[in-house]
Amino acid sequence: MKANCSPASRESLRPSRCQHQSIFYCGLLLILVGILLASCSSAKSDESIAVVQAAYDRLNQGDADGFLEYFTDDAVMMSDSGEPGFPLMARYYILDFIKQGYQVKISDITADGNVVKFVYDLYLRDTSKATFSDYVDVVVDGKIIYDGRDMFRTAYCEQRNNTKDFCK
Repeated sequence: MKANCSPASRESLRPSRCQHQSIFYCGLLLILVGILLASCSSAKSDESIAVVQAAYDRLNQGDADGFLEYFTDDAVMMSDSGEPGFPLMARYYILDFIKQGYQVKISDITADGNVVKFVYDLYLRDTSKATFSDYVDVVVDGKIIYDGRDMFRTAYCEQRNNTKDFCK
């Protein structure tokens, strides 16, 4: 049965059947849009996690150039002491890191959109050397634009250059 949506029926003080249907369909549309947005965010988070895992897999395989392929040219890579570096500068450090036998194990990986948080365990020939529970990588368009501890990212953004994409 079709609702009578003529102008005369809209003049009543009570909502018409047509108005009730419009409200219902608007509500349904909002719910569907919310579900779609949530699934897009989840997919983005999954993609960001996959990029970070793939990068560290390459590092642990001894492939410095393969590891660096996951970074943008202007990515900020923080040292353990909080000094910013960039992939081209870090290449020699990474090669030495691999040569000495260091490995990184990442665990407890979570993501909120493009911000991937994880626990970073550093090993030297199977001996634990350090654990950082506040490690963060920020991924944009399938590339890492920030790699380091979250406290260093916050400090960098506050003190140096808050226009970087990872500061927003």
